[in-house]
Amino acid sequence: MSSLHNDLATWAARARAGDAQQEVGGVMVTLAALCLANELDVHEAAETELQRIWTKVEAIRAKQAAKPRTRRCQAMPSPLHHSGSCSVIA
Repeated sequence: MSSLHNDLATWAARARAGDAQQEVGGVMVTLAALCLANELDVHEAAETELQRIWTKVEAIRAKQAAKPRTRRCQAMPSPLHHSGSCSVIA
């Protein structure tokens, strides 16, 4: 990892937690801009991906369960997912 990557990782780890609603909004605005610039329909892409992953929920859960859990990962529960683990689909 380069020095820039290390600096960015350190900065992100030290940043105070943001407001979840604002953070999601910021991600959505960024995603919408990316899609607009690349002539992609954000809603169509999301719907297509949801249809794809709903056919694989059990496989996704199994893959998540097989991942090693680190102390850092368990110690940093997401404010959006209160399980205390890094799993996205529980």
